[in-house]
Amino acid sequence: MRGRPQILSDEKLLNRRQKLFEIFEFRWVEFAWELQRAKSFQALRLALHPIRDFTAFFETFTYEPAKETTWQDLRALKRKWSGERSRLGLAIQEEREEKKRLDRAEGALRDDGSDDKLEELCEQRKRRHAMAREHVAGLTERLEHINENIRRQEAFLAQSEFLDFLRSKRYAFNPLNIANAIAGLPYIGWRQSMTRCQKDKGVHPHGLNMQMFRRVALALANPSCESRACN
Repeated sequence: MRGRPQILSDEKLLNRRQKLFEIFEFRWVEFAWELQRAKSFQALRLALHPIRDFTAFFETFTYEPAKETTWQDLRALKRKWSGERSRLGLAIQEEREEKKRLDRAEGALRDDGSDDKLEELCEQRKRRHAMAREHVAGLTERLEHINENIRRQEAFLAQSEFLDFLRSKRYAFNPLNIANAIAGLPYIGWRQSMTRCQKDKGVHPHGLNMQMFRRVALALANPSCESRACN
């Protein structure tokens, strides 16, 4: 395949879409009304709150977002995270080696009894091991900080894209279109997610909960209409 490799394979994207669609269909009446009216990050998070525990996927849409970021910023931060993770792996390996050296020195001291040179060697290796442990702890803390920033940046982009989809009014407000639009977030934008998911025609938004929502919404919009006309 030419060009940049896909961040999210079609198989994984469609699996995510299917899971979302099933949740949306089943729980539609619990969140759809508030979601349709959401105009802000906070309103979006509140709308999704009733279904947030159904899958870890919703953490991105209910997490406190960064104040602002771009896709380029997120990619750069992920590259930084990858570099720090590699450095942490090397630091952990070095800490283990220092521990082995310390254990050998202390073992020799126990076997040979009191010896000034061995005692000095043990002290040196204790200091080196302590420094190695501090280095691992520092890198671990830095990695956790970067990971937290990634989560917040992903939340900002995902929630921004979701709101952009809701504001676009280009597609009918139903479980399938929402699942298609957000299945790729926060890895790809909602338009690309929608385009790729629409190629698969395996699901249809005709569930009972969706029908109930439409009837209630129509009744609220036209309270004077007869029930026969609203069906």
